[in-house]
Parts: sequence; structure tokens; C-alpha cells
Amino acid sequence: ARLNKQQLKGIVECVDLTVAAYPIPRNLRERLENILLPRLYEIKDVLDTDKSLPNNLGIFLSS
Repeated sequence: ARLNKQQLKGIVECVDLTVAAYPIPRNLRERLENILLPRLYEIKDVLDTDKSLPNNLGIFLSS
């Protein structure tokens, strides 16, 4: 399934919350590795094609 803009915002927020919740419990870490991280390639593709997207969604993406 293709990543839509609302999913992108949700994933970024999820990553932010996860980083703030360190240390990450093992079961959550496994879910992140298996579900969330594979979507990062898709996020990169979306951002490479639409550079204005972070501003439009009101998100900050670190490099």
C-alpha cells in the first residue's frame, strides 16, 4: 500500500514519541524494527519527490 501524507505524519509522531520513551521495551523495539522501520524507505521516497511536505504537514525531520 502506498504511504499517504497523513500516515507520514503519524509515523513521524510515533518515532518522536518512541525516542522520548527511552528505554524502549523489547516487544515495542521488535515491533518498530519489523513494522515501522521498513516504512522509512517509503517515507524517504515521498520526501525526495515533495520537498515541501514537512512544512505542509507541520513536522520537523532531522537529517
